[in-house]
Amino acid sequence: MCNLHKYIFTANTEEDSISIVDINKRKEVEKIHLDSLICTNGREFPFKPIIGPYSLKIYPNKKILYSANCYDHSLIAIDIIDKKIKMRISIGKYPCEIEIDGQNHVAYVTNGDSNTLSIVDIENHRLISQLPLGELPQGLVLAKKTKKLYIANMYEDIISVINCINNTIEEEIPVESCPSYVLLSPNEEILFVSNSHMESENGGSIAMIDLESKKMIKRIGVGKIPRQMVLSSKGDFLYVINSTSDSVSIISLKEGKEIKRIKTGKLPRGIALDKEDQTLFTTNMGDNTLSIISLKKQRVIENIKIGKGANGIAIME
Repeated sequence: MCNLHKYIFTANTEEDSISIVDINKRKEVEKIHLDSLICTNGREFPFKPIIGPYSLKIYPNKKILYSANCYDHSLIAIDIIDKKIKMRISIGKYPCEIEIDGQNHVAYVTNGDSNTLSIVDIENHRLISQLPLGELPQGLVLAKKTKKLYIANMYEDIISVINCINNTIEEEIPVESCPSYVLLSPNEEILFVSNSHMESENGGSIAMIDLESKKMIKRIGVGKIPRQMVLSSKGDFLYVINSTSDSVSIISLKEGKEIKRIKTGKLPRGIALDKEDQTLFTTNMGDNTLSIISLKKQRVIENIKIGKGANGIAIME
C-alpha cells in the first residue's frame, strides 16, 4: 500500500470484511476478510456473518486500524500494512462505536446490547473496565483538554459524561429524543448531538449544547434519523448523515441553519471528510456503496460498490 495515496476503509458488517478504497483511483482496491484472518481453531461456521465489523478507527500513527465487531462482541487491531491481526479482545455485547485516546493508549467502545462502556488498554492488550451506561449507548467523543468522554444513550435521552482520569460517570446531561451521535467543537466548548426523533415525520435535529451551562443553545432541523457527523477543518460547517432521508445535511454554524441537503446512496451510515475540506464520503448500507461527494459541486460524483452492509468508515491521508 503506497503511503502517498489516500484510502478509505469501510466496515462491511454483513460479510465480515473491510473494503479498502483508493480515493485517487475511485475504486475498491483490496478487501480484508476478517473471517480468514481470525483463528477459529479449525472450526467451520455454517452461517455468516460471524464477526460483524461495525465501526472503524485509525490509530494516530496511521498504522493500526481498529474494528469494533458487533456479532462476536470483540475489538480487533489490524496492521494496515501487512493485514495481520495484532490484538483481539472480547468486550461487551454488540459493540457499536470506538473512540481512541492515542496519548494514553486507551480505546473506549460503547456496547449497545449490554449498555456498557468497555475501556481497553491497547498497548498491553487488556480490558481495563466495563462501566454501566444508559440504554443503547451509541456515539462517543473524547474532550482532550478535560479528559472527559461524552456518550449518547439513545433510548434514555441522556448524554453520559465520563471522567477518564478515574473512569467514573461524572454526570448526565438530558437532551432531546433519541440521541445517537456526538461531536465536539474545535474549542471543546460546544457539544453537537444528533437527535433522531424516531417517531417524527418531520425529521431529526442537531442540538448544540453549551458544556459550561449544560444547556441547549441552538436546535437545527435536519433530515430523518440523523446519525454520524463531521466538522470542517475550520469548524464553520457541520455535515450530518440523514439515514432514512438518504442524504447529507450541510449546516452553516455561522448562520445556525441547514443550508443544503445532498442526496447519497440508500441508508447512509458513516461519514468522513478529507483534510482539504473538498470531498465527503458516506457508506450506504441500503445499496452497499460508498458515495463520493464533491463539496464544490455539492453533489455525488460517484457511487462505488463495496461490501455488503456498508457501515463504519475511516480515512487515511
